[in-house]
Amino acid sequence: MKAEFSHLRNFTDGMLQFYPIKDLMMMESTLHAKKRKNSRILSEKLSANFDELKSNPEQVPEGRDNAASELHPARFLRGATCKSQELWRKGRDCIGLTGHAPISHYDAATLGFNKLIDNTVWAELHNPGSRMISVRQLNPLTMKSTARLSVRKEEVNLKEFERSQDLRMAVMALESAIHMIMPWNHSFKALANFLNTVEFGEKLGGSCEDRWAFVADFIDEVMAENADAWDNKANFLSCHEIGTKWHSEVSLKFGMADGTGSRQVKNQDSAHRKSTPVKDAMRKLCRKFNAGECKIKDDFHPAHWDSGINLKHACSFFDKAKNRVCMEKHPKMEHK
Repeated sequence: MKAEFSHLRNFTDGMLQFYPIKDLMMMESTLHAKKRKNSRILSEKLSANFDELKSNPEQVPEGRDNAASELHPARFLRGATCKSQELWRKGRDCIGLTGHAPISHYDAATLGFNKLIDNTVWAELHNPGSRMISVRQLNPLTMKSTARLSVRKEEVNLKEFERSQDLRMAVMALESAIHMIMPWNHSFKALANFLNTVEFGEKLGGSCEDRWAFVADFIDEVMAENADAWDNKANFLSCHEIGTKWHSEVSLKFGMADGTGSRQVKNQDSAHRKSTPVKDAMRKLCRKFNAGECKIKDDFHPAHWDSGINLKHACSFFDKAKNRVCMEKHPKMEHK
């Protein structure tokens, strides 16, 4: 009886002997009614609080903030309830194309990821539109190689993951670092949440190394698409959109429909990634040049994340009326 009626689990067998079955059933009905009432009261209270907040917004005083010893009270306002993608677009309007001036003084040690992230990564994470970052940069093997050789970022040889735990820790570190820099930026959190639902591809076919390389490539692709979205003041990929992309690429790579182990007939037509000439052209333009930050003088140079991709110094402004990218030799910031 205790297994069937949860409310009886706190009663001893001796106590239950004194109650007729009818009374025990009535007790359960009463408890359920009370729970429904409490749930309704709580829901009404939350709605009333929200209505009160909308009618009487909190007043934010003027003040100073240096992200260290002087913290403005606005940092401690409750989180926003609008759509996360709307928050992302508002952030784009507020801080501009290249994001914040980078620093590396965040308290990563307390959260346990200080050894997984270096100054190069900190610098790029301050710009949501940056494509100068790969999850493989947080691979312990890559970091050991970089520290040993003391090479410039453009010369870093990104290593493949050899353990699932290292890949998961790299994602955790990226998610935590982005949250520290920009608490309103949930673009990577959507990706991290999705990867957890598919167990980081553990049930995909092929060798472990193939699976980890596929997931790392997928992470980099999503970050690159979100960088494009930031540049164009568009929405970052939602968890659902990331899932659609995942299933499509899993089908192409492993012949599997969902990445959870079930195998279905391939559908090559529907599985191909959506691509357009405009998107393809913009991905081959140097984003740092368009932001006025590229230090490479060559008008055509290899991308650091893939030496097989050459980036061009040309304007990335998209003219909607003409449905084409400018492609002139000036940076986007100087487009007229």
